[in-house]
Amino acid sequence: MQPSESQRTIQIKVFAGLREGLARDLVIFSLPLTSRPEDLTTRVIKSSLVSTHPDLANLIQASRLAVNHTFVDDDASLELALAPGVDIALIPPVSGG
Repeated sequence: MQPSESQRTIQIKVFAGLREGLARDLVIFSLPLTSRPEDLTTRVIKSSLVSTHPDLANLIQASRLAVNHTFVDDDASLELALAPGVDIALIPPVSGG
């Protein structure tokens, strides 16, 4: 999705299976300027990604969003994520030993 002048954009880093499934390590998310910034939540971002990548729905829904290296709840407002320089990442579940 190409951002326009009527939208705010944020960049979201993706890792592991999401990076492989999306074939990139960065996702651009656009929020229309007419939307209230406080309405931007992890759930909104995940729903948008699921609608454009339904084959990754389970992985996207199981992933956690981190803002400035701190995980946030699905319903928490990401209004601060719209500020310049904020680090945002969508991290799928991982396992290892």
